[in-house]
Amino acid sequence: MLRELIRHNPSMAQSRADKAPDNDLAQFWPEGYLHVGFCLRVRGEVLRADYGEKQQPGEELNDVGTWWSFRENTAQDPSSAIGFLDLFAGCEPAWSSP
Repeated sequence: MLRELIRHNPSMAQSRADKAPDNDLAQFWPEGYLHVGFCLRVRGEVLRADYGEKQQPGEELNDVGTWWSFRENTAQDPSSAIGFLDLFAGCEPAWSSP
């Protein structure tokens, strides 16, 4: 789902805050932030409903360097999005065969 959201980009930020901090991820890439948040929410609900588990996001979710890499890599290959979603969800990513 994240790959398709990135590929088709159904959302578009209309404006950005003028004085947002450099590490404000929602301002760095609003569309990507929205797409990841949506996918993590769906994933978390499935884990809760089907398995009684709670999602534990990874530290990378708040790391602007990881978001830079995420944005650059998915621009070149949207299929790499699943590995980043795993990373953001606190899981070990399977980069070569998600």
